Amino acid sequence: MSLKYLGRITGIRGFNGELFVDDIPKKLKKIKNDTVLKIGFSENFCKDYIIRSWKRQKDTAILQLKEVTSDNLAKELKEMAIYSEEKNLNDIENSDFLSDFIGFSVLDVDTKEVIGKIIEEWEMPANDVWLVQTPKGNLPIPIIDQVIKIRDIESKTIEIFVMPGLMDLLNNTEEENEEIE
Repeated sequence: MSLKYLGRITGIRGFNGELFVDDIPKKLKKIKNDTVLKIGFSENFCKDYIIRSWKRQKDTAILQLKEVTSDNLAKELKEMAIYSEEKNLNDIENSDFLSDFIGFSVLDVDTKEVIGKIIEEWEMPANDVWLVQTPKGNLPIPIIDQVIKIRDIESKTIEIFVMPGLMDLLNNTEEENEEIE
């Protein structure tokens, strides 16, 4: 079973079982009611819960679960992580969060030339970044509208505008190591 981490319960609000959730991925904006979540201290020790409501507020969210109707029940979940099974990610209303872009091919939007494959995604304060493995090293690509032009989920490709200076970010570790020695 493959689970996606959605956040951590950090406290309770009121007396009707509302939960504060922190450490939420930036791309996760909304989750539909009636979505099944797994909650526990680890992926291996989770229990299923059903969402009554999810309200995102900047970096936190307020979560209500159908099974949690009092502050006593809510307190039992404090510090537990929230996960969703991959098959339930269709209930999450954000296509960027749905897709795991790792492994997607990155192409130049003008030439259609393959630049490389996405090997990591970094959450950064200003904007997220994809790390693209190229034949010449790793290239960080900012995930911004000025660069990312076409996302094709079906063909697993991302087309980017190669703005001036972008390829200067290429990290050719072999050449750098030789220059240092």
